[in-house]
Amino acid sequence: MKMKELRDKLTQSGYDISERMIKYYIELGILPQPEYTFSNQANYDKIHLLRLKRIGYMKQNGKSFPEIKRLLLNEQKEKKKIAERRGMSYEEFSYSFMAYAMEELDYLTTELRIQSIPASYSKEELLEQSECNKLVYELAIDTGVLKDKDTYNQCELLILICVRNLIECKIGSNEGGGLVEKIGDISKINSISSQFASFYARDRDMRWIYSQLSNWLIEDKLQKQDDAALGEI
Repeated sequence: MKMKELRDKLTQSGYDISERMIKYYIELGILPQPEYTFSNQANYDKIHLLRLKRIGYMKQNGKSFPEIKRLLLNEQKEKKKIAERRGMSYEEFSYSFMAYAMEELDYLTTELRIQSIPASYSKEELLEQSECNKLVYELAIDTGVLKDKDTYNQCELLILICVRNLIECKIGSNEGGGLVEKIGDISKINSISSQFASFYARDRDMRWIYSQLSNWLIEDKLQKQDDAALGEI
């Protein structure tokens, strides 16, 4: 997308970020370099939109710019290590699905818990909000991560997004085993057991997604226990 489209989408999301500031963020290294088709014409990707939304969100919620800069530069160091382990340049990694998924989860985890977003989603709304197709949803159902029902809460929305990201990241990494291995990973995660230690040790680049999924599964179970207890009062 061009600069105008990028800024229009930011405005629609409630973030007024000038072209000058966007270019400044690129110079600082907290925003990836765009693709330049000509010396004065750049194409921006969805990773730029999401990173700018994160920056805008943090500023709106009281973080100072030095804090934001420090946080994002520390994240950059970790992502450079992942890129190196995977034999990629940092620029290549910045445009990978894994980098986007990490950014998305960081943004949504905070936004969905604080913003006034409906706490209940129909199945159709769940698929739309998570940007998942029915195959990912059915895999989540088949492995027991989600139940097939009429309405879903915010934790379940985040769980489905995490399942989608886990599958997409594994497909994008060209790892062997196919969908059977991926389904097995999700199924074992749902047991919330000592399996986590082996996952973290075996696949350290994916720790962030396993830990997020485990946290949301546990949080969802606790929320359901609280709801059940209130129902008995």
